[in-house]
Amino acid sequence: MTYGMHHLALPVSFSLFVIATTEIPDHPLAAWGAGITATGAILWWFWYTNTRTIPKLTDDYKKELTEERTMYRELAEENRNMYREEMKAERDSREQGLQAMMDSWTSEMEKCRETHRQN
Repeated sequence: MTYGMHHLALPVSFSLFVIATTEIPDHPLAAWGAGITATGAILWWFWYTNTRTIPKLTDDYKKELTEERTMYRELAEENRNMYREEMKAERDSREQGLQAMMDSWTSEMEKCRETHRQN
């Protein structure tokens, strides 16, 4: 009963109740008219559901799904960038440590060479 049908709920319900509880005269035209009215109400309901309600629900669902998909893609991109930054920081730290070890080793080798040349 969403998307504009809520204002028709009471009149339609009352009309269907009156049709269902009213004795239909034995005249064939009266029975035919009640049948046509009920069929018309059902056909209108099917038409309204298929042309208004379902497309609106589908559009709303697609919009919501698109928003969620965008949100999760942004979240995944943020996590990916954060991971890359962490890995870069670790790699830079290892490189600095290795460079410090190489500098230390090189200076020790130079000291050893100087000592060896003096002897």
